[in-house]
Amino acid sequence: MASQAKYQQLRRDGDAIALRHIRARITEGLRENDILQVLLETPYQDTGQTMDEPLVLTESLQMLVAGNQTSSNALTWIFYLLARHPKYIREIRDEVVAVIGENAIDYQNLHQLEGTVRVIDEAMRLFPPFWMIDRVALKTDEIGGIHIPAGVMVIPYIYGTHRNPAQWEDVETFDPRRFERGRSKERHPFAFIPFGGGPRLCLGANLAVMQILMIVVAFVRHYDFTLANDEPVAIQPKMLLQPQSAVIMNFQAAKHT
Repeated sequence: MASQAKYQQLRRDGDAIALRHIRARITEGLRENDILQVLLETPYQDTGQTMDEPLVLTESLQMLVAGNQTSSNALTWIFYLLARHPKYIREIRDEVVAVIGENAIDYQNLHQLEGTVRVIDEAMRLFPPFWMIDRVALKTDEIGGIHIPAGVMVIPYIYGTHRNPAQWEDVETFDPRRFERGRSKERHPFAFIPFGGGPRLCLGANLAVMQILMIVVAFVRHYDFTLANDEPVAIQPKMLLQPQSAVIMNFQAAKHT
């Protein structure tokens, strides 16, 4: 009980710090070119309303805490899959050389790495950091013959959606070619939802992809890597889809360097 009280107090302290910044923007009219301003000013597509103060607080803390953890979790699975399929390490390195060369990584050249993005997408298909999410039904609905009353919590099963054989072939196979241009038309628009979908799409989606791209490029540019133990790593579904055990890897300088 003492440890729980400690964590609850830490949460209250964190809320208070964030609220001071939020209220300064609202009451004093301060403006900055940052994510907090986006949260305060961007209306929802479906309602046209902006977030109220409690929701801005929740989203801000999620961006600060959950955003970093989900990216690191996704990167663990990406490096694990690359180590098991080393030809994609070489393909990413070749693409980085062709697109970026020895130049610094920036926003523009990162988004030209289409092959690298396909690898990341396929890794998040197999191991989505959020393997399920919760949503509240705004209106009474029916899906697949199941009655859903308004106000009921609905849990989209992202892990199962990403391995649905009605939408994907060879669902257990790591194959980034699934995400080649034009192939998304073969699938339902919500067959791939690592960041959710619709008007409640994760606010940190672009930030997460940028973080992941930068780290993958930085490592693959200079290192080859293998798994210390080639046994498959099992999943451990908690809040995030984590590896059941540590993913231990060996890194060495790439031959071209």
